[in-house]
Parts: sequence; structure tokens; C-alpha cells
Amino acid sequence: MSKETWIIAANSTYARIFKLGNRLKLDEMTALVHPESRMHLDEFLENPPGKRLGEARFGTSYYPTEQETSPKKVEAIVFAKQVSDHIENARSNGQIKRIYIAASPSFLGLLRQELSQPVLDLIAGEVSKDITSLEPEEIKTYFPIGI
Repeated sequence: MSKETWIIAANSTYARIFKLGNRLKLDEMTALVHPESRMHLDEFLENPPGKRLGEARFGTSYYPTEQETSPKKVEAIVFAKQVSDHIENARSNGQIKRIYIAASPSFLGLLRQELSQPVLDLIAGEVSKDITSLEPEEIKTYFPIGI
């Protein structure tokens, strides 16, 4: 199996994984989707935060609760782990020689936290921008591919 150059375009809900093919063409290998990251906050919570105290004269009272990490961020972390695992499996199978990553700024940080050091060592370039909706030829222009 020959080692490949991978290009990953991702955000908290969608990751497109390309390999650099013949004549420096990007071939889309797979797309990972995490619809839970698109959910609205009220879809995560069946009830408002806090414990219900009971009915008060002018509405319902709740104990205040602190939430360190929002449900949307938790889902983004889950998806970053999923993307990271996909990359790690390919790396451990000897499939990757170099990686380029473009991701929305917040997701790029989460993804970097999930990537193993051997994967991080394969990263040849990063772009802190969401380019998931671009065509492959446009995505390619963000990286010094072929140099």
C-alpha cells in the first residue's frame, strides 16, 4: 500500500476527507457527518437547566445550575474524536504520509486536542477556516500541494 497525502476540510458537523490523486487531483474518499452538532440548545434539553422546585405564584422556580461545557461544544468534541479516530486508523495502517487540514477555528482547536502526536507529526499545513462547502479544486488552492 502506498502512502497518501490527505486533505481534510472540516467543521463541527461535517468533515470531508480527500486524498491527493494522479495529476494532483483531489479525490474525495469519505465524508463524516455529525448532525447532533447542528441541534439547537432546546433540542438538547428536555427541561430547562436546574432542578424544578415546584410551581411558584408567578411561574416555575428553578435551582440555578452552572454548565461548564455547552451541549453543542460537547457534540463538537465528540465529532473531533470521531474524525481523529478515522485519521488515526489510516495512520496506523500506514496509509498516510502527509496531512493538510482546513477547519473552522474553534473546531481546528478541538481536533488538534484529539489528534495523537504521530498524527500531529504528519501535518504539513493548516488553515483556520471552514472551507467544507468549496469544490475540490478550490480546496486545493489553500495548500502548497505538489511542491
